[in-house]
Amino acid sequence: MDKISHEMRLAQWTSIIRECNNSGMPKKSWMEINNINEKQFYYWQRRIRLEAVQDLQSSLSSNTTFVELPAPVAACKQDNQPDAVLRIGNNTLEIHNSLTPILLKTILQVMIHA
Repeated sequence: MDKISHEMRLAQWTSIIRECNNSGMPKKSWMEINNINEKQFYYWQRRIRLEAVQDLQSSLSSNTTFVELPAPVAACKQDNQPDAVLRIGNNTLEIHNSLTPILLKTILQVMIHA
């Protein structure tokens, strides 16, 4: 399949999957009503997720810089402002120094797969 055909199918299936996910119905029921093959649906859902992760990884690897942030003194920080803000696509994550590394990793994984 050439690149243009692949991109067209990717856009088509992204729309189908988004419509299914936003329907509020169980996926299997929605697929039956809309005559969507279950194996094709899950194949394209997997492909879309993989491409999204690859795009994000390449974007992060080429545009990421790290800056050391000083740890604020808890007593001085009364405005509840984030210590860092991370924007990935349309998602924004406000990070506070109290955030544990495990929770941050989990949140980033969710944002990557969203």
